[in-house]
Amino acid sequence: QGHLLGKEPLASASASAFAKQAMAKQIEGNAVKPSMVSRISTGVISKLKVGTPLFSLGYGIGAGILVSGFVYAGRSLHVFLFDHDYYKLQSRMRYYEKQ
Repeated sequence: QGHLLGKEPLASASASAFAKQAMAKQIEGNAVKPSMVSRISTGVISKLKVGTPLFSLGYGIGAGILVSGFVYAGRSLHVFLFDHDYYKLQSRMRYYEKQ
């Protein structure tokens, strides 16, 4: 009769509370721990925030690689388009080989 009014009987209430508590413990006990890779990556990312020495080091390395790439491309274009001494030297080498 108490169940019909929206209230559970006393025995049923304690049983459901026990069941809920047991389920909560089971869920907490079986909680998935983060993997080692996840923990390491989280630690590394926290060390790479703006203003940290590792961030500055990485930024400098990235900028250095980018600038050296531009220098390499510029020198290659210069040699490809404007360096005519190479052809003169090759011609002289062929001439001396014939001598």
